Amino acid sequence: MVRLGSMGTAFLTALGIALVLCAPGARAQGTPVPFVYSQWFNNNGQPCAGCYLYTYESGTTTPLATYEDSGETTENANPVVLDSAGRAKVFLGTSAYTFELTLSTGTELWSIDGISSSPLQILSLDNTWTGTNTFSAATTFSALATLSAGLTANGPADLESGGAMSGTFTGSPSFSGTPTFSSGFTSTVATGTAPFTVDSTTQVANLNASELEGDTWEAPGTIGSTTPSTAAFTTLSASTSFSLAGATALTAVQGKGDTNLLAAGTVSSTAGLPLCTDANYGATTSSCTAEAGAAFYSATLSSNVSVSASTATALGSCSGTCTGLALQFTTPSTGGPWRLLIPYALIAKFGGGCDSLAWVQTSDANNGTEKFGYQHEGMYDDNRYYGVTQTIVSPVTYAASTAVTVVIYFQINSYSGTIYAVDPVFSAGNSAMEAWLVASN
Repeated sequence: MVRLGSMGTAFLTALGIALVLCAPGARAQGTPVPFVYSQWFNNNGQPCAGCYLYTYESGTTTPLATYEDSGETTENANPVVLDSAGRAKVFLGTSAYTFELTLSTGTELWSIDGISSSPLQILSLDNTWTGTNTFSAATTFSALATLSAGLTANGPADLESGGAMSGTFTGSPSFSGTPTFSSGFTSTVATGTAPFTVDSTTQVANLNASELEGDTWEAPGTIGSTTPSTAAFTTLSASTSFSLAGATALTAVQGKGDTNLLAAGTVSSTAGLPLCTDANYGATTSSCTAEAGAAFYSATLSSNVSVSASTATALGSCSGTCTGLALQFTTPSTGGPWRLLIPYALIAKFGGGCDSLAWVQTSDANNGTEKFGYQHEGMYDDNRYYGVTQTIVSPVTYAASTAVTVVIYFQINSYSGTIYAVDPVFSAGNSAMEAWLVASN
């Protein structure tokens, strides 16, 4: 076995470094070898006894520590004071160093930048590789790598932190993450073979396609032809006609009195919300007022009501549901204040020579009970039919979302009588009351 001294080891190590740095196709900055127990000399070739070794961050004058042991547990003094033989134990950290050697008097002997703990750190510097280079194992480029002659990979080529690749991708490349194709994506696969496959069912935003299931946007296929579903359209227009629920095709133009509805169709609105026509004579609830007639309520007598003499008799009631000449409703949630326009008609029969009195009574949380629209009639013939009619406007107003109850009252002095549901003589129809909400001025 041949034993080499420290100088022999230094020589072989330096030779190994030279072989690495002089390998064909590699040009890089040289890195002096660090020795574990090194010896330094002065300019006369004598051991640099008592000399100072200063260690800095490479290329700077910022002190960078070295260590007495490989575990980096004990830092050397900075500068390191060499012993009488010009030796010292110096272990380096992972960073690159600048070494400066001076005499004990402070005279500088030399200064060298870029000293690293391993010759493999050559790869962390700015290097240019020429010729054909083959990396047979996994190779990681943690900084910018420019491949001016292209890249051929027999295994996966991962750009984990982004980057740009151009050219033609052949074989079966796999793109993970979020690749960006800044100049578009072109596939030369022949018709009949899908250019790519998307496993995700998530909708792709801003995907421009000229065909959908073999049809174009200019001549699209049937929507929901296999399993009809619900579609929401902001605007739906048809140049010729369209059909609803398989009914006869609708061909009318909006408004102008020629719009057709299905036989069982209705135009509805929210309770109490006015329905009116717009500038094109179409039905709308926008900017309508109560005078358009949406807020309309009516009541009728289903049976005769007996009225006792000198007794105020309600001709209807609202206990759960309203019966007779009584109404209960809530004013619209928007608009107002409102007033009530109430026309009503009664058919009465009672003894002659007495007077009758009819009025309207309303009640709500804001106004309480209000009586108004008193109608006085003098009756002089016995057992004859009399008509009592009136149209009145409420003296009070009603705010939005107000629950209102309306009841017609009737009173006869001296005699009893009957308010009829149907006129038995003239068949004039049911006694009725209507209520209209009108905007208050």
